[in-house]
Amino acid sequence: MPMKNRFRLIRRGERHQFYCVDSETGQRHSLKTSDRDAAEQIVLAKNQALRQAPIRPVSPLRNATDFGPSMRSPFFCGIKSAV
Repeated sequence: MPMKNRFRLIRRGERHQFYCVDSETGQRHSLKTSDRDAAEQIVLAKNQALRQAPIRPVSPLRNATDFGPSMRSPFFCGIKSAV
């Protein structure tokens, strides 16, 4: 089943500027363009960004005990204490 798009494109105003409407909050944000192709690409990118899994940064030196014995060496413990 395809996912419903959160953002949609509308055109408003005397200058016919394009706006992006958030279907969850109802807020409108100006895309600052009157070019339909550019506006469609921006909205498409916003919708695709929501479909991708969020990337959480993981600290490589969380805890020296989480790793093997080689990571508990004095060299790595010194790095951890410096951070």
